[in-house]
Amino acid sequence: MNSNINTANRINYIDALRGFTILLVVIGHVMLYSFDLGGYNTVWGSIILTFRMPMFFFISGYIAYKIEELWNGKFFISNIKKKALIQIVPAIIFFSLFALCFGGNPLGFLTHGFDRFWFTFVLFEMFAIYYTISLISHFTTRYITDIGLILISVIGLVVLILYRSDSQYWNVLCLENLTKYFQFFALGILCRKYKDRFIYIIDNQIFRGGVISAFVLLLLISFNNDIQTAYPLIHKTVQHVLVRYAGLFVVYIFFFHYKEFFNTQTKFNKLILFTGRRTLDIYLLHYFFIPDLRFLYPYLEPTSMMLIQIILSVIISIIIVALSLFISNLIRTSDILAKYLFGVVRK
Repeated sequence: MNSNINTANRINYIDALRGFTILLVVIGHVMLYSFDLGGYNTVWGSIILTFRMPMFFFISGYIAYKIEELWNGKFFISNIKKKALIQIVPAIIFFSLFALCFGGNPLGFLTHGFDRFWFTFVLFEMFAIYYTISLISHFTTRYITDIGLILISVIGLVVLILYRSDSQYWNVLCLENLTKYFQFFALGILCRKYKDRFIYIIDNQIFRGGVISAFVLLLLISFNNDIQTAYPLIHKTVQHVLVRYAGLFVVYIFFFHYKEFFNTQTKFNKLILFTGRRTLDIYLLHYFFIPDLRFLYPYLEPTSMMLIQIILSVIISIIIVALSLFISNLIRTSDILAKYLFGVVRK
């Protein structure tokens, strides 16, 4: 999530995709914190989980790659400073504010990590890794970037499977989410770097039909309790790896296919594009507006009340996003607040 991007360089269907994804993030948090319904407690929640966070990191990686960048020590330090301002400073401020408002330790991130505000800190770690690899490639060969991204993605998954823990450093550095999602950030960088090949693949009708069919099949496998019991390793691979890639590509293909629609000047497009350009603001602010509605849990039985779950969570989430955007606009009237809360630097 990065609100500090030149508007002239934006791709509308990417911004629309970001707007759609941040709405799903808010919906997921409403389901969890308002209704006490975790992602895998409901059918549609499980479907959303397959691509929601992978898509955000994929997009972040996709817009991170710039072909004209010439890496050296000065450029590396400059970019690290910018990302720290955009991603670490707001995470610290909002974590502390949230703790003060809702009875927590404002300095808890020093001992237990960033809790709900983990995303921006993990994104900074990903950028730091990417920038380091890019700097090394400048002094060696450009292929080091590709090799490094793939290798670290694989290492991350191995660490996640074999070495995940509840130790203090693991939580403070948010290593579970870093190791889990770096692969999608790396994929986004590589897809943008080899954009022509990537577009050729996702525009191929055979690939589209195959990935949509695979997504449906993988969802059925992930929901099958018999497979989970008889073949737990296969089930985990499907649920935590394969279905995420399939879901990511299915959603991306949809928005790419209708990219011309998002170039039209309609009220809907203006709204979703504006939302997509304020994803960082919404992410940081929306937690303050999530209501405690756990008394409704008995009326939202996880497996058989999907329509009511969807209607309630969507309505509440739209209201929360609207409130977040209103507060965002208010904060952005101050250049100082915009800089330190959202990383926005006026030119």
